[in-house]
Amino acid sequence: MMDMISPGMYIFVIFIAGIAGFIDAVAGGGGVITMPAYMFAGIPPHNAYAINKLAAVTGSVTAAVKYIRGGAVDIKVSVIAAAGSAVGGLISAGIVMLLSDKVLEILVFIAIPLVAVAMIFHKNNPDGEHALRKLTSGKVMMASGIGLAIGAYDGLIGSGVGTFAIIAFASLMHYDYITAGGNSKVINVASNAAALATFILNGLMIFSIAVPCAIAALCGSWIGSKMALKNGAIIIRPMMFAVVAMMMIKMIYDMIAG
Repeated sequence: MMDMISPGMYIFVIFIAGIAGFIDAVAGGGGVITMPAYMFAGIPPHNAYAINKLAAVTGSVTAAVKYIRGGAVDIKVSVIAAAGSAVGGLISAGIVMLLSDKVLEILVFIAIPLVAVAMIFHKNNPDGEHALRKLTSGKVMMASGIGLAIGAYDGLIGSGVGTFAIIAFASLMHYDYITAGGNSKVINVASNAAALATFILNGLMIFSIAVPCAIAALCGSWIGSKMALKNGAIIIRPMMFAVVAMMMIKMIYDMIAG
């Protein structure tokens, strides 16, 4: 199925997958770049979702390992959230199978400005909570709720899920930005893996495109997670705004031209 996109677009989506892996590891929101890029390259939305999930799983696992090794993950909370995320991802991925390509395109278009707004209003909390806190019933319920909501969003839309997860952990559970990012990577692994399994079982994966994109995402995520642990995510915000703005312009143009 390589003939569905040109060699130039093939290189383009691999490059974008690497950039997205880098951004997602630092500040979340890599899907904001990849989903519109895959569709721009001519990949049908359902196949684009599947390809995006393989790259997301690879990048999320890489980043999660780096964050855990760096002590920037609350293991108990993130595991509980991951369980909820897996459930949400399975449910929403099943729903995606029932939606038309046009509806999926509209959902991606709606998600992009939502992520942009969330990024504008979210502020880092350097004095917030760090890992290894006492686990209470309230925290269990909150972590489960965050995981379920993030997993459902991830399987249904995907774009900007990392950013939303970081904001949720930082604002609702009062984690510092880096620990919130580490927690988000763990639940991303669960929701992405659950959704990925659904897409593969339904025959939507184009491995000739997905595997190179996944490798690129792994490399980008490795570099990005190292930078995040060392410097934080503030330097990525201007880049995210620029990319989101460009993709919004492109998608608006496509809607008008189409």
